[in-house]
Amino acid sequence: MKQPKIGQRGQVLVMVTLALFMMAGVLGLAVDLGWSYFTKKSAQAAADAAAMAAAEAAFAAENPEDDDSTYDCGSEAICQSVAPCPYPISASPNNVEVGCLYARQNGFQVQPGGRQNVTFAAGTTAHPPTVPGVYTYYWATARVAEEIPQLFSSILGNTFGISSARATAGIIDSSILGSLILLNREHDCVPMDVGGKLICGVDLLVQANNNSGADAVRADGGVLLSSTLNGLNDTTGDGRYAGENQGGGTVRAPFTFIRGAGDVSLAGSSTWIQDPSNGYSDRGYFRDPMRGKGQPSPPSASLPEVPVIGGSLVGSSDASNPTVYAPGNYFAAKIVNGAVVPTGEAMTLSGYIKFQSDSDGFGDFVFYGGLKNQSAGTYVTFDPGRYIFAGVKQKGPNTPGVSFDVQVNMTLDDGGPINSAQATNNAGEIFIFTDPNYTGGASGTEALSIPATLANSSVLNELKFGVSGFQTGNNADIMVNLHGLNRDAASLPADLKDFAPTVIWQDQANSVIKYTEQGYIDNSCGNTDPQAGCANTALSTALSTEMFFKASPNLHIWGTAYQPRGAFTSLIGGGGYDSPLQLIAGALMVHGNANVRLQEINSPLYVRMVALIE
Repeated sequence: MKQPKIGQRGQVLVMVTLALFMMAGVLGLAVDLGWSYFTKKSAQAAADAAAMAAAEAAFAAENPEDDDSTYDCGSEAICQSVAPCPYPISASPNNVEVGCLYARQNGFQVQPGGRQNVTFAAGTTAHPPTVPGVYTYYWATARVAEEIPQLFSSILGNTFGISSARATAGIIDSSILGSLILLNREHDCVPMDVGGKLICGVDLLVQANNNSGADAVRADGGVLLSSTLNGLNDTTGDGRYAGENQGGGTVRAPFTFIRGAGDVSLAGSSTWIQDPSNGYSDRGYFRDPMRGKGQPSPPSASLPEVPVIGGSLVGSSDASNPTVYAPGNYFAAKIVNGAVVPTGEAMTLSGYIKFQSDSDGFGDFVFYGGLKNQSAGTYVTFDPGRYIFAGVKQKGPNTPGVSFDVQVNMTLDDGGPINSAQATNNAGEIFIFTDPNYTGGASGTEALSIPATLANSSVLNELKFGVSGFQTGNNADIMVNLHGLNRDAASLPADLKDFAPTVIWQDQANSVIKYTEQGYIDNSCGNTDPQAGCANTALSTALSTEMFFKASPNLHIWGTAYQPRGAFTSLIGGGGYDSPLQLIAGALMVHGNANVRLQEINSPLYVRMVALIE
């Protein structure tokens, strides 16, 4: 055996030793990179949670008395340049300190002599410095960092490395999802069956007699159903579903999202395209998108009394020269012994009439007792404004009156185009269906100002919630053409901008479910489920919760029609409805020969929310 030369002995030892150094370096590098990656992910999670918590706390603290939708630095939210979280954090933390607490719960905090740091910047500038392309009402940016001991880099003298992350959360406006948003839950019962029979938990009931397979309901922006009924879990024993298509036609939407185990049922040749999907948690878009906004404010200024003697609003016979009615409080009245005495009856409309806005381009009109048309051929023009229908006499003990009784051969127009989703260059209009006890505003406490003559009359107590609706006849010259609020119009009052593009609003008090003044579901009765809601025991009759539309090609309502949860809308047969409309209701019943297409609207309804924007 050949022996190695004396000079070659120990080479393997040297090579192994060098290899061990290299392996240790590679191992150190792997540990450095792995630990850095882990810390980076942890830092990002902490930054995200901290920024969201700070913005959420500011969102919750906004003063509901403010109608300008702004946030006040100091009293409602902390505004500051980049600064470290305090140590220790106060017992009554402000919104930024709440964010600091969330960072600590995710493993990052400021401590004297520590290797971690958490800083915050926050403000009310429209565009955060870190995300200049996003518009916000308030923003908070959290930065977290940690020094990490180094193994591999320490050879080069770098004892510590830095791992950091940044996140920005903002209070923003976001368009709400869906063209058809139905809010009733499995235990919400409304009288949407023949004879006023209560139906519980059915959000969409299609009974339209359409055996041709055509679209009975088409919602271009999607459908949301909040009920969890699936035929098996109906505690009433009726075996109902969240959605039921019984008419032989098609329900068509790019998506149908159903809360929880809710499902749909089909009868005969009925179809539902695309297939609905369920199993969604009780997330925000199954709740009232108007929650927290209160209701649209009543007029801020006192309006003149306009007693309508004999109850008739008479128009001219000349289409080019309609009779003009100015903003005011309108009510039917008679003369008794020389005094004006309100009757509480509905006021009739006839001829060519124009409700004209103020010189600033927006008018306020309040109608007590309701409106109805007197004769065929009535043509009413609505200038931009707020039109409040403040109650109507009941027809019987359990039979509501009709707040806005629009029957055949009557035209309602606002002068806007019928091929555009928004009237051009004006503020649009909003129709509010309520009673004399209406309150609104962000605080929910701004009351309707009752005219003195009516306030001192016994008939005021006779005015209750009524059903309301829009109906056009088969005459091609008869139509309804109304456009919702335009948030971009300079003449639109600031207190109504959050409600654009709403065109129809039903009072949240006209519901079988009780609402709070700020528009949340009232659970003060102590239900274990905070979203279950309390029964509205103050409601005179559940039949008043209905809003109806006569489906017709001549019916054009552009914008958002809103009903609270615990109410329902009915679409009555005859022709087809096809307009840019976003319908928010408790439930929807489609019957007769109706077919409806809800096109997506160009300027959708926004909801205020908190979101991570970086």
